[in-house]
Amino acid sequence: FMAMAGRDALQIYESIPATMDLAAAAQEEVGRTADIVTNIMQSFQKGASETREVADQLTATFTTTNTTLNKLGQTMKFAGPQAAAMGQDFRNIAASAGLLGNAGLQAELAGTGLRGILMKLSAPSGEARRVLKELQIEAIDPLPGKMKQITERVRGFEESGANPRQIGQIFAQRASTAMFALLGQGADALDSKAAELLEKQGEAARVAWIDASLSQMAKTLPLAVAQGVRVVTGTDWFPGYTA
Repeated sequence: FMAMAGRDALQIYESIPATMDLAAAAQEEVGRTADIVTNIMQSFQKGASETREVADQLTATFTTTNTTLNKLGQTMKFAGPQAAAMGQDFRNIAASAGLLGNAGLQAELAGTGLRGILMKLSAPSGEARRVLKELQIEAIDPLPGKMKQITERVRGFEESGANPRQIGQIFAQRASTAMFALLGQGADALDSKAAELLEKQGEAARVAWIDASLSQMAKTLPLAVAQGVRVVTGTDWFPGYTA
């Protein structure tokens, strides 16, 4: 997948350790993980040297919110290109996807919802522009292609006191559902999640190590119990478990 996406041998070699850790942390096939990571890296125009950072932030997202690596991959497939084109930071989009997952909006639903929010704010209709003006929210950002981060946008709507009718007038149905979900959890929760992802260096490797340790423990614990019972009772109650 990495080669098909245009990565050279050195870039692939540089990306492999983080991709392997992410696959282990997510308990996902390495090929599928590589496909997800490569698509995200391409969408957000990240280099091979940033694979570890992306893997850590993905791991921190699916281990602390109601989503999975596979579902995040689907979310980013729909939201990633639009978000990157508008200057959105991957970490903020990942945090948003995690909070949407907590509200039951996952995979394609989260992706199209986030994409709709960004599109409606970058090119609002006449009615949407009127409502944004009522709320004193900037319809168009000063720098083309460089919208405020979605975390800032959610806080702006929260502070404006926008009501459900106004949210519905600005956004299409799926986008308004996503915005309601983000506002329902609050701008502070979104900012906190985004900040948390920034601090999770080494998270993919850490979770992969824990999973491997637990897997090994699951294999060895029955043997240890069987041996203990054998020593205490003098009877082989578990003949299938031998050293």
